[in-house]
Amino acid sequence: MNDRLLADARGLGGQLQVYPTMVRITRRGLVGFLSGNGDCEFAVENITAIRFRSARFFRGFIQFTFAGGEEVGRKGWAAERDPDTIVFRPWQQKKFERAKETVERLMERARVANKPKAPVTSELERLGDLKSRGVVSDAEFVAFKSKLLER
Repeated sequence: MNDRLLADARGLGGQLQVYPTMVRITRRGLVGFLSGNGDCEFAVENITAIRFRSARFFRGFIQFTFAGGEEVGRKGWAAERDPDTIVFRPWQQKKFERAKETVERLMERARVANKPKAPVTSELERLGDLKSRGVVSDAEFVAFKSKLLER
């Protein structure tokens, strides 16, 4: 884990910490104890969705769904009891919004980084086809080929 903290938000009985490659939820205080949920952490690349409910008058929440997790299947405010959820008050919402935006950016980066690349053989075939049609010169072909083989 990279220890650089990117976002930190404290809610009711829980704290959300966002790092470059992972998200950590820690439970503190009486509300955290009474929720029955313990601390958890999971890789950003495993997050499949973020559910966010604004704290209009009383409270809101942020909930993470991730690959390999056991989904509680609660809807509405019952989702607050999900172990991957943190509840917050209106005056705490801005920090949770920033944390959500940070996680979404990290999720997008992880998706791009994990996007499968075309096999080198098919790239070489395509490059050979471009050379035979005269689209690339011999010198360009050699340069592109060496770049492909360096992968």
